[in-house]
Amino acid sequence: MKKALILLAIFTGIGLISAYVVFNPVFSKKMKTVPTIAVSRDRLYNDVQYLTRIEPARQAFNQAGIELAATYIYQEFKK
Repeated sequence: MKKALILLAIFTGIGLISAYVVFNPVFSKKMKTVPTIAVSRDRLYNDVQYLTRIEPARQAFNQAGIELAATYIYQEFKK
């Protein structure tokens, strides 16, 4: 119960600070001056393809290489 109250107080404090930053005119002016970075649809598509197809295949290839090397080292030292 005590931990729950402490967590509630922490999250309430974080929420109040966030609301202060969002609704404070000084911070909102600074937030409006931050440039927005645009990403093309093709670039986004390529990044998603990399993360969903290429990266898992690369990790599997690296893992297979590590396992092959580990097996070789184990067999050599086992002799």
